[in-house]
Amino acid sequence: MIHLAERAVTERITTLFSKLLNQLVSRTEGAEMVLLVGTDGIVIERAGEEKDVEFDNLAAEYAVVLNRSRATATDTGLGQLNELLTITDQAVLLTRILNEDYFVMMKLNNSSYLGRARYEARRAELLIEEMFA
Repeated sequence: MIHLAERAVTERITTLFSKLLNQLVSRTEGAEMVLLVGTDGIVIERAGEEKDVEFDNLAAEYAVVLNRSRATATDTGLGQLNELLTITDQAVLLTRILNEDYFVMMKLNNSSYLGRARYEARRAELLIEEMFA
């Protein structure tokens, strides 16, 4: 009986994450893909037009960079890391840290509005905080 209750809660949370990520994509012009990722590099949920396996692999590798950057920011007295931005000739990666266990990674095209993407990522962070409060 407990197992069924746990599974129902897990399915409800996954549905909420999926809905939230889909809203994030739809509200952010130029967003191609959004992932909810654990700091261990495991993709929890995804949304977007593309279902890019390479992006999942990038997220796993990026978790290492993120964890190292967080430690460096703290160790050097810069404070708590909230966001990382990577701009290449082909895409923009916006990574918003949600808490010590999760981050959202957005793949944006180069013509997207970065300010809007940052706003929507922060909004998603607040909604996730509210879900777990």
